[in-house]
Amino acid sequence: MKALLLIGFVVLVLAGSVAAVAPAAPVITSAGADESLETLVIDGRNFGGSRLPIVRLGGVGIAVITATDTQITAVIPEGTYAASYQLVVVRSE
Repeated sequence: MKALLLIGFVVLVLAGSVAAVAPAAPVITSAGADESLETLVIDGRNFGGSRLPIVRLGGVGIAVITATDTQITAVIPEGTYAASYQLVVVRSE
């Protein structure tokens, strides 16, 4: 009976540590283009990770130049005009 209780405790501890290390979802707080419409700067949080995040502008993947946990700089595709677009950031762990 004691061995069965101990196994149950170990499973609980392992399940708890897996949930504790799950990365938080990215949150976008602001985004804007430079005057030439060549570079997009995205501010927020939880962009970090060991790899560059994936950014989609209007459903199209765009090239990320640099990224920190709080800011992303990306290239706006040629031919993109000033308008409102859906912006999506996905962590790529």
